[in-house]
Amino acid sequence: MHPLSAVVHHHLKNELRTASDVQDLAGQGVMGRVEDHLIRLGSAEFCSAPNAVRTNGEAHVYVNVDGRALGHYVVRKQARSGIAAAMARLRSTQRTALLTGDAQVDDGLRAIFHGADMRANCSPADKTRYIKEQQEQGHRVVMVGDGLNDAGALAQSDVGITVTETSAALTPASDAILDADAIASLPHFLLMARRARRIVVASLGISLCYNITGVSLAVAGHMTPLIAAILMPLSSVSVVGFVTLAVWLGGRTTAPREA
Repeated sequence: MHPLSAVVHHHLKNELRTASDVQDLAGQGVMGRVEDHLIRLGSAEFCSAPNAVRTNGEAHVYVNVDGRALGHYVVRKQARSGIAAAMARLRSTQRTALLTGDAQVDDGLRAIFHGADMRANCSPADKTRYIKEQQEQGHRVVMVGDGLNDAGALAQSDVGITVTETSAALTPASDAILDADAIASLPHFLLMARRARRIVVASLGISLCYNITGVSLAVAGHMTPLIAAILMPLSSVSVVGFVTLAVWLGGRTTAPREA
């Protein structure tokens, strides 16, 4: 499910072979047997290959067959559609960071994440450690990832969001799943989540006030059973009505604008 795996798979889709004893090693690569040959695909270290020079954010997927490094694929990476719009809105209200396993951040991503804390050559453990450090400083962290290598960081974060092209994708440790085409709406979703939390707290407050007031009057003998019977369902209806109206208004005022 790693994004680079998807690219290589798409490139080789007309030459697929059945593999056995397949192992997926987070942060390293994938290995298995194809027609009695041991195949490794992944990082240079995992494939016992020399690191080739990378430019402008290129990613390399190395190939090792029966213990012999044969070469590598060059994947020219580009930001997902909608990332620029999402970052433009997020950076105005949130602290942002870019954690990538690539050796360097390409110029396009660097411009999109201008002002963010950008760290390259991050292993899965490095990402998890970075999030833990932010939490120890008192920050609440939302982690957005799109690969199995992000599983540890997604689990460590306060909210883990997996970005995927298919709803059938494996999404370990995720609190939410976001369609890749909807990445531009991430700031809107976060805003709606904050408003929903406020609405829940407000509705609990209203309900608590109803109960304190009603019990106090009843204990003091200022409320007849008939009035109590009327006010009990009326309080529930009013809380439900408040929540419905608040959600409707919140949805209208935070709806994403057309680009």
